[in-house]
Amino acid sequence: MLGAQVVCAVGLTILAVAPRDGAYPVFSLPSFILLGLGSTVSVISFNVAAGKSVAPADQGATYGLYETSKYLSTALAVAALATISAASIRAEADPLTSTAYAAGYRLTFVIAAIGALAKGGATPNPPPRQSSGPAAGTSTGRVC
Repeated sequence: MLGAQVVCAVGLTILAVAPRDGAYPVFSLPSFILLGLGSTVSVISFNVAAGKSVAPADQGATYGLYETSKYLSTALAVAALATISAASIRAEADPLTSTAYAAGYRLTFVIAAIGALAKGGATPNPPPRQSSGPAAGTSTGRVC
């Protein structure tokens, strides 16, 4: 999981260091590709980790709670990052210039990159689920 989050952080860092008039193929395109790849692997990894150690009977509720918390935390993160970006833009000497907006976005991308690394590093790998039944290929001694 950390590897995918590092890929996301690199994509966000490329956006953070891109000049205001940077070329799309040099800055934006590589960062969007990295963000797409890292996000795809992250989503799959986090979904697997969310239900890995849960009994099969509880997996529906577990995934429901996981998805709800994922969407809620994403909404809160977007709101917080937008607020930070707006505050950074307003703090500039001339907040209506593209330079002010670029500074606000840069700060937001750096904070998001740090958050991606923290999320990947703070997510533990849960222990594998213990099977309550016999292992595959073993006999229980029963005929039916």
